[in-house]
Amino acid sequence: MCIPELERWYSGKKYFSSNILNEQISIIGKSILRTLTHEIREVQWLSIIADETSDVANQEQFNISIRWVGENFVVNEDPIGMVAVPDTTGETFSFE
Repeated sequence: MCIPELERWYSGKKYFSSNILNEQISIIGKSILRTLTHEIREVQWLSIIADETSDVANQEQFNISIRWVGENFVVNEDPIGMVAVPDTTGETFSFE
């Protein structure tokens, strides 16, 4: 592990079941997303990028990213989420 705080927290503990690790990954991901959205609220220029790809199991994956311009005009592109979808037709992504 390369994050000292997590390494100290995990040392000597038995938190390695797949359910517990998945929950911890989810909590860390939400914390990162919350920090990121707080930063993005302060910017003037941003765009939302939606893209699709198939994984090795030939499952369609829909990815959403935000590209934004920060201080000193530094361009950032951050993935927000990836969702498995049955197909990528317009009908799948439309709202009724």
